[in-house]
Amino acid sequence: MRSGALPAFYTRDPGAGGYGIYLVFWFGRDHCQTPESGRRPQDAAELAERLRETLSRDEASREEARKISICVVDVSPPPPSGAEAHGKEAERNGA
Repeated sequence: MRSGALPAFYTRDPGAGGYGIYLVFWFGRDHCQTPESGRRPQDAAELAERLRETLSRDEASREEARKISICVVDVSPPPPSGAEAHGKEAERNGA
């Protein structure tokens, strides 16, 4: 994402005074497009950090970054517990 993209697209309403919320739903690493860097975020926290970094690359963006809240909601399925993983493995092996 290029610097300045969030403020330009998400704070347009005149009543917002330049403030906005950028809400992202994290469905898991496998559902994330590969960025230009070639490395996908490993989790929701890393995605949020990367988005914050794009806001603060230059002085003008740092000022705008104070007006935008980035919220990444992790809605990915939880990793299987030991018992669940064992049961699924047994199903695959015909047990």
